[in-house]
Parts: sequence; structure tokens; C-alpha cells
Amino acid sequence: MTRHLIMLTGILGSGKTKAINESKIRDKNVLIVSPNRSIKKRADTEGRSFIDVYSQNIQVYTNITLDKIINSNSEIVIWNQENLTVESRKLKMDSLVGFKFHSIYFDPPEYTEANNNYQDIYSEIYNKNKYELFKRIYQKPDYFEGFETIEDYSGKIIGKINNIQGK
Repeated sequence: MTRHLIMLTGILGSGKTKAINESKIRDKNVLIVSPNRSIKKRADTEGRSFIDVYSQNIQVYTNITLDKIINSNSEIVIWNQENLTVESRKLKMDSLVGFKFHSIYFDPPEYTEANNNYQDIYSEIYNKNKYELFKRIYQKPDYFEGFETIEDYSGKIIGKINNIQGK
């Protein structure tokens, strides 16, 4: 069986989690991994900020996620996290020998106070300064990184899965 990793890329608030939730993926051959959910849970349990736990433990959660992917029998894995830089993506891809890699990227939306829902989700103020920082750091995926396909998000995560599965 050929295994595929679909790596979602984009800054906080670009729509990755919303797209996953709206896709309502029910395929037993698809595993969705979202390290940020585990980080958020730990932050809440310890009474710490999401950013604090994230910055101190991101490598631990990345390793846990990689182990989960490697030990699963899923044909398709969707990695739902920022995956902002070439370097961060390369570290993950190098650990997943034998996978074919695909990327769906989410362009940064325009920042507005009105659509900022991360204050509630991450119990932090995701202000314009943080938004601009993430936007500067973000590097769109490129084929030289080893991706077989790169697509902008156009509401078709299910279509991508069906395409990989030959449906």
C-alpha cells in the first residue's frame, strides 16, 4: 500500500481546522493529526498559555505525532498544523520514509478584529502583531521540498482524498 501525507500549511486563522471540520471526513483509511489540540489541552490542564506550551514542547508533540503516523495503518494522513517553514516541513517529511507527500496551502486571510476567533480557542490575544509575525515567517510549499502535488485550498479536501484513492 502506498501511503500519502497531506500536509496542510498556513498561519493561525487561515482556515485549516475549519476546512477539516467542514469536510466531515469519515473514511477509515484517513487519519487526521492535529498536534495543536494536544498542546491546547495540556495548556488548559496546566493553567498555562497555548503559546508558552507550544514554544516549549513543539518538538515533543511533533515526535508523538510522527510516531502516531508511522504506527497507523492509514493510507492517507492529513497533518493539520501551521507547517510554516521549509525547515519544519523537511524535518517531518524526512521521518516519514516511504510516504508520498502532498500539500494544501491556505493563503493568509486579511487580519480583522472581527474574524479573530483565536482569542477564544487559544485563550490568548492573537493580535495584529502576532498575525504579521506568522505571515512573515510563512513560506509557501514548493516542489523542491519533495511534494508530489501542491494545491491552494479551494474547499476540496475530500476531492484530494478521492483523487489519491483513485475514486
